[in-house]
Amino acid sequence: MEKEQFRSASQHLNDIIAKKNILKEICTIKKGEHLKSVMAQIGNYPFKSVKVNKQLQTGQLWLLTGRNGDTVEALNAGQSLDIKSEIEYDVEVMYGVLSGKKVSCPYRKLKGEYKELTFFEVDIDEYLAEVFGNIKRAEGDDNIVNMMFDISKEYLAEAAVAHYTGAKHWSFFNSGMDKRAYYRILDTEQE
Repeated sequence: MEKEQFRSASQHLNDIIAKKNILKEICTIKKGEHLKSVMAQIGNYPFKSVKVNKQLQTGQLWLLTGRNGDTVEALNAGQSLDIKSEIEYDVEVMYGVLSGKKVSCPYRKLKGEYKELTFFEVDIDEYLAEVFGNIKRAEGDDNIVNMMFDISKEYLAEAAVAHYTGAKHWSFFNSGMDKRAYYRILDTEQE
C-alpha cells in the first residue's frame, strides 16, 4: 500500500484544506456568532440523504478545526450515517443548549479558545487516495473485496484523518472499526 509521508500534522492539515476536492466547509463558528446563524449554515449544506446512507450502509466523515490568526489545528473527527445530526448536537453542546454527556470532546471549552471553529465534510474517497494512493478495486461490483472495502473505508478514513492531522480531541471507540484502523495505520508506519 502506497502512503504519503507527511512533514507534520499541521502541514498535512494545511495541505488538505488547500485542496478543494477533499474538505468541504459545512459551517464556521466565529467568536460572538449566534447559534441560529450557525444552525442556518448547517441547514444550507447539501448533506447526503440519511435514508440513502442507511440503505447503502455508507457513512460520511467530518473534521473540526480551530483557528486563531494564521494557526489552524485539527480538533476532532467523526463518521456516521447522519453527520448532520451529529454536528448539530456538537454545536448545541458548544452553545450550552445540551449538556454534552454523550461526547468526550470539550466543545464548550473549544468555543472559548478559538476565534473560529469550522466543521468540514471529508470526501472519503478523495482523502484515502491522497493518503494511501490509488486504491485498486477488484474486478466486478459484487466482489467480496469491494464490498468489504465499501463497508470499512469510512472507519479507515476517520482514523487516518485524525492521526495524520493530529486531531487533539479525537479518540476511537474501544470496540469500533476506527480503533482497528488506527492501529493498522500505526503498524504500517513502523514497517
